[in-house]
Parts: sequence; structure tokens; C-alpha cells
Amino acid sequence: MRCLSFVMTALLVVAGGSTRAAEEGPGLSVSVSVEPAPSRPEACLCTAEVKDLETGQLLAVPRLMLPKGEAGKMSVGDPAVFEVLFDITIDRTGAAATYVVTCRRKGRVMGIQKGSLSLRPPA
Repeated sequence: MRCLSFVMTALLVVAGGSTRAAEEGPGLSVSVSVEPAPSRPEACLCTAEVKDLETGQLLAVPRLMLPKGEAGKMSVGDPAVFEVLFDITIDRTGAAATYVVTCRRKGRVMGIQKGSLSLRPPA
């Protein structure tokens, strides 16, 4: 299994000596993992963890089973408030995956993270 973790922090805007961090909400820690599915050799299991950076509280754990050679999407949150979108593609051999994680607050993009993972077959 390969896992990549990264941090999407809320933008801090200083205006007139005050920050809008409280109204923007906390930053997020997002980790993405992709592994061959033990029960389905033709597929991979994609899992993400979304945590509140301030408290460490686990907010969501979306999962998606994807056949090798396919792309898929998953999202968590309320698009009117805050949403984290995951676009994941598994290559046809199941040896690699690419992903894009997009964080949106009230429809506005707050951060984008792209990455690629090399996958190992299950032992």
C-alpha cells in the first residue's frame, strides 16, 4: 500500500488587524491511500482521511473501489459550505495511481493537491 499525506490549510486574511480565520474554519489534513483490493484482484481500494488540523478530529473517511484502468470521483462535505473532492485514476496494470484533491469553501477553490503513487501487489 502507498499512502501520501498532505495538509490543506485555510487561508488567513489579515484585514484591519483582525483575521478571518474563524469564519473560514480550520485547516484540514488530508491523506490518500490506494492499495490493491485483496478480495478483488481486478480492482484497487482508494481511501482518504480528512481531519481537522486544529483538533485532530477525523471528519470523513471516503472509500472508492476502482477497477484497474478506470477513473473515479468521490467527495465529502456540503458544497454550500465546505467540500473536499477526490479524482483518482488507476492505470490498467494496477501498478500506479494518480489523484487530484480539491478543497472548496462556499464553491471557491481553496487548495489543490496532485500526486501519483506506485502500487505493490498484495503479499
